[in-house]
Amino acid sequence: MLLIYLVKDQSTCFASSSASVDSNPRHCRSPRSQPSSTKYKMMDRSPTGTFGFELVMAFKLLGQIRQFSGKHVPFSASSPKIESVSWMDNDVLVTSRLLTSGNSPVKSVKVVKDSIKAPSAVSMARKGIGIVWQGDYHKSKELYSAMKRRVESSFRGLTTTSPIDIFRKKRQMEKELSAVLNMLLIPFEAGHKLSLRRAPDLSGIMRHRFGPATEGYVVSLRQVLGLIGAQQWRTNGLYVIQLHDTIFPFYSVFAPIRNEYLDLVLQAMDSSHSSKFQTLLEVGTGTGVLSAMLLKRQFVNQAICTDINPVAVECAQYNLDLLGFTGKFEVINHDLFPLDPIPVDLIICNPPWIPEPPQSMMDAAVFDNDSDMLRRFLLTAPKYLSLSTHAEIWLIMSNFAELLNIRDTEFIVHLLAISGLEIVEEISCLSNHPKTKQTDALGRIRSQETTTLYRIKRK
Repeated sequence: MLLIYLVKDQSTCFASSSASVDSNPRHCRSPRSQPSSTKYKMMDRSPTGTFGFELVMAFKLLGQIRQFSGKHVPFSASSPKIESVSWMDNDVLVTSRLLTSGNSPVKSVKVVKDSIKAPSAVSMARKGIGIVWQGDYHKSKELYSAMKRRVESSFRGLTTTSPIDIFRKKRQMEKELSAVLNMLLIPFEAGHKLSLRRAPDLSGIMRHRFGPATEGYVVSLRQVLGLIGAQQWRTNGLYVIQLHDTIFPFYSVFAPIRNEYLDLVLQAMDSSHSSKFQTLLEVGTGTGVLSAMLLKRQFVNQAICTDINPVAVECAQYNLDLLGFTGKFEVINHDLFPLDPIPVDLIICNPPWIPEPPQSMMDAAVFDNDSDMLRRFLLTAPKYLSLSTHAEIWLIMSNFAELLNIRDTEFIVHLLAISGLEIVEEISCLSNHPKTKQTDALGRIRSQETTTLYRIKRK
């Protein structure tokens, strides 16, 4: 137990955090009655002071065990923390749980109302002071937008024409935005009741994300707005023309809105000399859309899907079940490959393509620090590839990092040579997303970006 006491004025809090895990895990099904193919572990824990109970999904990530809280979908896939924060309200000590991903540590909190201005709020946030909003709900969103504009304006004066410098500046701005905006907190009461003036009823959205709430808590407005946006996809779904069907992205799972790579998969199916593969292993499945495409066209008979993000595991399970593939797939919560090296005929992976450190859980779908995942994937994949002469690996990559000169153009070829693999075909297309239309030097680089599917076999 760690206690930090910060006594400055009546609006300043003390913060505490703790972590405790029972050491006696047992296998179980997920809370959504998923088939037993999904690999989960649950650990018993006392329900005292929790949202009903805590589900701990234990999975291996570089030898670490990470904890998640909530009966339904865990609120973060990046080592979330549940802390307590306290402040004085009319001479009464108020203690509440703080739900945070840990990316923006809250050193203390201060209660504010409608009168606070963006410059003061940004200054407090940069000092690590959590801003607990107790005014009008719509005014909180106005303050959020004003804080965002103020942070962005501080980067506009830095002029550069170098694409890599523009890229670094934008990354730094995104990091600053995340750190500052995550400090604007709104309080919920038990039952996920939001008592701010003119506040909408968000209890359904919050309950779906966190499970039942038997006590109050505070959470960043940034995360709440993200949950509201994600709920639209959870409700309406995302129609994927290459699948001729709808999938439902979950919060914190990368949605296939950049879908040129789906066209490449269709072309690869036409290009492959085999009429079909028996078994598929999809590494980093996300929503499960690639496995769904291959199963729907009967290009594979069985699919094994892995993902390190437990929310993505649940998302892929949900989508593949909904699309009618129950019994034809298995979703495993694991880093890269399953523990058992089961030989498969086709391995497919669309890894993060920018070799830079991720700054958030969503970043991990795009940013791969020092190409770590790509390196481990290519060096390990041959162990899972069957001895069939038709067996293939399909690797989908953008060349954006090569255009920025932050990854060598021969990097992939070099790793393939070490692994005893070779490229038998490259299927490419120009990337087509909004950032390719930007007019600055970085936009001109992006206009040259291509996405390539590499068909790879053993030498």
